[in-house]
Amino acid sequence: MEANKILCVGNWESDVGYAWWLMERFWEAIALRYPGRVTISYKRLGAVSPRLIAAGAQFVEYDFDVNRPLAPFVKQHGFRHLYLTDKPYICTAYARLRMAGVKNIVMHDHMPGERHEPAGIKRLLKAAAARVRPCAADAYIAVSELGMRRFSHSVCLPEERCHLARNGVDMALDIVPTDIRSELGLPSNAVVIVSCGRATRYKGVHHIIEAARRVNAHFVHLGDGPDLESFRRDAPANYHFLGKRSDVAGVLASADIAVHASAGEGLSLAILEFMRAGLPIVLTNSPTVSQSVQDGVSALLYEPGNVGQLTEKLSALVSSASLRASLGAAAKVRAQSYNIDHTVAAVLSVFDRLRV
Repeated sequence: MEANKILCVGNWESDVGYAWWLMERFWEAIALRYPGRVTISYKRLGAVSPRLIAAGAQFVEYDFDVNRPLAPFVKQHGFRHLYLTDKPYICTAYARLRMAGVKNIVMHDHMPGERHEPAGIKRLLKAAAARVRPCAADAYIAVSELGMRRFSHSVCLPEERCHLARNGVDMALDIVPTDIRSELGLPSNAVVIVSCGRATRYKGVHHIIEAARRVNAHFVHLGDGPDLESFRRDAPANYHFLGKRSDVAGVLASADIAVHASAGEGLSLAILEFMRAGLPIVLTNSPTVSQSVQDGVSALLYEPGNVGQLTEKLSALVSSASLRASLGAAAKVRAQSYNIDHTVAAVLSVFDRLRV
């Protein structure tokens, strides 16, 4: 059995997609940095990324739930380093894993939304718990500056264990536009408003559906999810749900406007992809959602759940090609600050510091 092995834990099935492509990009880089040492676990093992196979990663089907006994699995495979995503910040399971031979635990936090900031005795207790080393991770990775604030102000983690690897997208991607108007039988001059992500109420798709009844444009949603069929039943004729697509970047390249109505995010990859495509964006002014844009410069913001405001902002963009061009150009420039290459380098630097 090889010693000093690294386990990268996937919380979903291997072929789910969505934001997991980002974690797979990190796993690929780790596998290339540490040849022959990396195994990736998925809750269900189906089709896997050819890039991960080419990088030499191994795969196992295992539900890495901290509420189940994990020590036998870790001992069986000889894992010494764990790379987790969206697991608890502080957990007694980590102490049991260390007793099973785990040396380092890295927790990459993509969890959405804002968190309460404790005060007084509660803050002191949380800070004390975070310093109980066996039950804490050795490194915590945040996807944004707001995530770093969550670490220090809400979770009360020690500063020396907190690291920033700002989410990014591939700025060198060769994108071939998809002729979405032809595919849907729309007029060549139809204004297309696009959204993408998991089809869930948390993402606010039901609010976009309501706005679509009042906006003179065609709406396209990319992505499947538990509420997809319900959304399809409720949507007006100008709303097109295309399900999971492999040509998301191509569809974005042919759209006119993007909309994102989520209640909260870590640092939204969908919004970064909209920006890379040079699309003007309408999105909620929730701090975790709007953190990558500037209102009136690279996007238009509205109050979460306020369908009237959402309708107003979308209608303003539909009626003004010059406004679309101005906001889209600014968004594309801003996207340069979110390069996936920088993100990967930041993640690898955490492993270097831990001497994995």
